[in-house]
Amino acid sequence: MHDLEIVKNRIVTGGFPELSGIEIYPEYKKIKDGYLEFYRIKKGTYQINVDRSLGNATLGVVEGGTAHELAHIARDNKRWRIFHTFDMFLYNNWRGYETRDERRTDILVVERGYGQQLLEFVRYANERREDFTAKDGLTAEELERMLAGGI
Repeated sequence: MHDLEIVKNRIVTGGFPELSGIEIYPEYKKIKDGYLEFYRIKKGTYQINVDRSLGNATLGVVEGGTAHELAHIARDNKRWRIFHTFDMFLYNNWRGYETRDERRTDILVVERGYGQQLLEFVRYANERREDFTAKDGLTAEELERMLAGGI
């Protein structure tokens, strides 16, 4: 298993320096539906859960998933509590809002220099469950085009 604290710190330093003063606690846990998730404990304090099944994945896969969750946190941490609550309500109740949020988050990951790792994560997930579609975030094909400079 990869040391998630080291992974998180490397990604924060390399791509999300605005999170350097934020408390973020990554840990391996069993996740019912998915591979990673984040929770806002309070403003400036977050938990990232990484499914135990990723313990045997490559470092690039773990980095890609972690970078995605850190991008969510970077976007979320700018919000006041009332907007965070409203955002979570929309995310959990309207599929279109969730899709928009996931795609914007993936674009931020690419912009911050972790697109290749995100692509590794998406490919890993595609091999083990239904393929990611544009409703889930950027697809492998879209990421490939972006990384090749086509978008």
